[in-house]
Amino acid sequence: RETAKFGEVALLKKLRIKNEITAVELRRPDIIKSLEDIATMKAVINQTTDQQTGRITEMFNGLINLLQRRRDELINDIKEKSRGKIERIDRQTQSLELDLKDLDNTVLVSSMIVEEASDDHVQQLCDLVMDH
Repeated sequence: RETAKFGEVALLKKLRIKNEITAVELRRPDIIKSLEDIATMKAVINQTTDQQTGRITEMFNGLINLLQRRRDELINDIKEKSRGKIERIDRQTQSLELDLKDLDNTVLVSSMIVEEASDDHVQQLCDLVMDH
């Protein structure tokens, strides 16, 4: 009888274990579904990250392009102003060089006239210069 009792207890334990195994096996589809959901969430996170990264990159590229265009405009403005200043200086230099040529010619001609002039003419020239 004890053997039969022992057999019944063993059988009950066996049934309980089989029930526990069945309960665990019934959780398998839920676990698989959770794993699939996690994989989907990871994919969504990666996709969102890629999209946000792309938008940020586009935004910064736009800002960089805008800054580069503004830099180029400012550089061109400076170069144009510099060219204008150089052109004015060149015109002033040419004018001064012409004035210097005229002065040299005047001095040369005046010197030649004074060398060739009589003493009376030199005196008249001096009087003229002193009066002015």
